[in-house]
Amino acid sequence: MRPMPCHPIAPCPSKEMDTGRFLLQRIHGSGTLHRRAYRYSLPLDNIPCHLNPPFTLVDISVSGTPVWQKIPCREKNMLRLQVHIPLLLTLCTDCGEHFTTASCIDEMLMIRLSCPPSETWRCQLYVCAAVRQACACTKCTACSCSPLLDVLLEGYLLSPCTMAGACPLPCPPDKPWYPTPPCGC
Repeated sequence: MRPMPCHPIAPCPSKEMDTGRFLLQRIHGSGTLHRRAYRYSLPLDNIPCHLNPPFTLVDISVSGTPVWQKIPCREKNMLRLQVHIPLLLTLCTDCGEHFTTASCIDEMLMIRLSCPPSETWRCQLYVCAAVRQACACTKCTACSCSPLLDVLLEGYLLSPCTMAGACPLPCPPDKPWYPTPPCGC
């Protein structure tokens, strides 16, 4: 019986496969907006009629993909975006009943370009957002809420790019990595 090697051996690539090329994303621009403990005024939607205010904000999260719109910018090699972030809020009544409702935040994001603006037509824009409460003691009325929030908004301008890799290494011999211990018969 042959001993099992301690480390699994990767299979060797076939000679017909082209292993020297990779498809990667090249970043042509990036931007970040980070607001810490900023007070937002959030409109509340779809609060059940049988629940009476005041409410306490228990949890907040991003509920979907942010939607953005390009806005003209006078600064050179900059891209300006108006970003709409959909939110899902969990509220609690004084009686301890939890329910969820929707809201939104609008923010401005600036992306610094590393290529001329005329070359961005080949790129894809990716925007991601994260939101959390900065203070856990927020009271809400029946139609609005004004919590302190931490908001992180990031944007990237990406395009696919093929990269050449190094020459593949030869296959290692099919031997265990460590010698087998001698049998003490």
